[in-house]
Amino acid sequence: MPTLREALLSLYGVWRLAHLDPKGLGCFDASFTGFWRSFGAAIYAAPLFLLIILLRAVSPLATDDGSTATDYLVAEFVAYSLDWIAFPAVMAVIAWNYHLKHVYVRYIVAYNWCKAAIIGAVLLYTPIIYSGILSEGLLAMAIFLVQGILLFFLWFVTRSALGVTPVFAGLLVAVETLVSLLLLALTGRLLG
Repeated sequence: MPTLREALLSLYGVWRLAHLDPKGLGCFDASFTGFWRSFGAAIYAAPLFLLIILLRAVSPLATDDGSTATDYLVAEFVAYSLDWIAFPAVMAVIAWNYHLKHVYVRYIVAYNWCKAAIIGAVLLYTPIIYSGILSEGLLAMAIFLVQGILLFFLWFVTRSALGVTPVFAGLLVAVETLVSLLLLALTGRLLG
């Protein structure tokens, strides 16, 4: 588990990366120990994720699919836990096959901390999305804009941490998104 100091320094690195400063990568502990501790970002982000789930559940836009609140929470947290493991595992195979082993640890450390910050960002806009105050058109535009910004951020982090071409970074972000969508589908099946 990362110390509070390490977490704050890592989040400062995320802040710098969010301002398109690749020197933010220097704020992360890119050692093998730092790699394993970076998965502790999932624990730091878990309360934020729980708030997102609760906001969605009490939303006027929520649909009743017949599942209990406990089933819903368990399914969401199973998918949440798997999401923190799945992409790093897929990325390990990619790193091995595309000669990126030497930057894999640095990338996953940055990715994990950025992912925790993204959960915080999602929490900021979730009340607006699920409040029902936006028309369908404005809601679609808002979601598209926020998702676009977050995908661009992941692309920048990927490109900066791995030192790959813009196109390859885009492909890796697409793989990450696909893994997350598959886990979202799994959550639906668990509830289904």
